[in-house]
Amino acid sequence: MKRMYIIKSLIFVMTLSINLGTSLAEKPKTVDRPKIKELSSTLKRLNRSMHIALKGSIKQNRKDLGPLIIFEDGKMKLLRANQEVASFPIVPPLAYHQLKVIGHISFAIVIQLQRPDLSQEQQTAWIRVIKKDIVLAKAELQEMSFSAKVIDSQTKLLDHTLKLLAQAEQAPLTKQGLERYSETVVPLMRPAMYKSAQLHLEVIHTQVKRLYALLKVEERPLVRIHLYGGRGARRDNIVIQYFSWLFGEPGGLESPRIVFSENIADHDKALDMFAKYKTEQQLAELIFKDPTQLDRDLLGDTVREQLSHFPNSEKEFEGMSIVKESP
Repeated sequence: MKRMYIIKSLIFVMTLSINLGTSLAEKPKTVDRPKIKELSSTLKRLNRSMHIALKGSIKQNRKDLGPLIIFEDGKMKLLRANQEVASFPIVPPLAYHQLKVIGHISFAIVIQLQRPDLSQEQQTAWIRVIKKDIVLAKAELQEMSFSAKVIDSQTKLLDHTLKLLAQAEQAPLTKQGLERYSETVVPLMRPAMYKSAQLHLEVIHTQVKRLYALLKVEERPLVRIHLYGGRGARRDNIVIQYFSWLFGEPGGLESPRIVFSENIADHDKALDMFAKYKTEQQLAELIFKDPTQLDRDLLGDTVREQLSHFPNSEKEFEGMSIVKESP
């Protein structure tokens, strides 16, 4: 019995040794590889190939932008085959600018009275100057060609502004004081804002009618608009909203036919940017079946999914501050 147990034990040990040896023999040897610190020459060449192809496509698309509307130098211009066909002034009328300046008075007051770099004496000197101009503007307002409702609302707006400035002359205004002022004047701005929008839309609509008369019937579904310039209101932009309506695209948003570019002042750079956008639309349409895909970050969807698994940000960074709190 004891001998049988010993034999079985030996068989088990031999079997284990054979299996272990086989396992060790099959394990591949680790090879120390040098750490890669930059793109290889091959990948660099491939990357350059992509950029060369992109530049070539942009150059070609620049030659054939199709019917295009751009806004520059206070004009709406129609381009066809990269050449200007017509130009229409779109500067809003004087009444629009009059209302805009009156509304900006409130903005100037709120900005100035919150500046921490000015002493009370400096603030008081500034207040005395602007009060005189506001009184003059209030008198001019009565002579402007607006409805009684608009004139009444803007007169009250200037009166409340003068009252606020009188208080600020005596002592620095608190945040609560400025908030109470805002609660009063914002409703008074509404009639002027409505009138301003109406005046601006009338100009755009009138000139677009003239422009559309120059388009061939087959061009109208193809014409696109490129807005460019300095940093401006992108959301709810009045021009974007108008052309969204014109093109039958609900929402008043940018689209493949309505392009917005910021911080571009040069005509040629603007057209190059639009040609680049056209290339990206063509690429996105062919690969993703969605011409707007490259308007969004290509990794956007997967980043959104991954961030959904991240912990709560407050808990993640809790207790990580190395700044000592003052006693």
